[in-house]
Amino acid sequence: MLIAGFDIEHFEPVSLAPELKLDYDNLVYACRSCNALKGFNSIRNPLCVLLSDRVQIYEDGRIEGLHIEAKKLIDIMGLDDPAYQRRRHLIQRIVRLAYEHDTMLYRTLLGFPSDLPDLSRSLPPFNSRSKGIEESYFKKFQAGTLPEIY
Repeated sequence: MLIAGFDIEHFEPVSLAPELKLDYDNLVYACRSCNALKGFNSIRNPLCVLLSDRVQIYEDGRIEGLHIEAKKLIDIMGLDDPAYQRRRHLIQRIVRLAYEHDTMLYRTLLGFPSDLPDLSRSLPPFNSRSKGIEESYFKKFQAGTLPEIY
């Protein structure tokens, strides 16, 4: 399924857990490249794994999993391949320059996208957590309470 340039992917593949196909906690937005790399592998939520103390990102762009879940995700997705290391190093340099010299560019680089999906349009049974809609990034954006950067 395509939404705003991203696919909706399943942590547990539908082929292995068809009963979780519409389970909100089994869904993640993923770029098409990551979606293809993940394939039929089961993974934990990348946001929980990669945006935690379970990984170390070095100045040269290398990434190291400090926990078994992070190591597995980095391996499955090939996140420490040399091409990703070079790209990550370049992005780190760009973000650092933007932070130091161009506040608007920094906010653009690290801010939420302007096309956040409106989950209120996905009503049950497709949205099994409709009470969580009010806590969504989209609603926070509308209310003006979403942080500028994440």
